[in-house]
Amino acid sequence: MRHVPHILLSLVVGIMPTSPLGAQGWQAFGIRHFGFVFDVPPGFVLTQHSDQGAAFEGKNKAFLAVWGAQLGNPSFRTEIEHRMAVNEKDRLEVDL
Repeated sequence: MRHVPHILLSLVVGIMPTSPLGAQGWQAFGIRHFGFVFDVPPGFVLTQHSDQGAAFEGKNKAFLAVWGAQLGNPSFRTEIEHRMAVNEKDRLEVDL
C-alpha cells in the first residue's frame, strides 16, 4: 500500500505532458460583442454565426452551440424566470 501514492503520482506525471498535445488543432472562436472566446475542437465546422453566438457541426452529427445575452434584470435568477414566463406566453399564443 505504500507504493500506491507513487503509482498515482507517476500516472499524473505521465498524463500531464500529453494534455498540451491533445489541445493541438483546437481553434479559438470569439464573440466580440460579449467579449468572450471559446475553443472549438478539431473537426468542427462553423455552420451559423451571429452577434450573439455560433453553431458548429462535427463528425457523426455532433453539434456545438455557444451564445451569450445581456442580462436585462438585476440577477441571473430573475432574468431566467422572466425569460421562462415570456417563452411560456409565446408558446400559449402559438397554440391558440
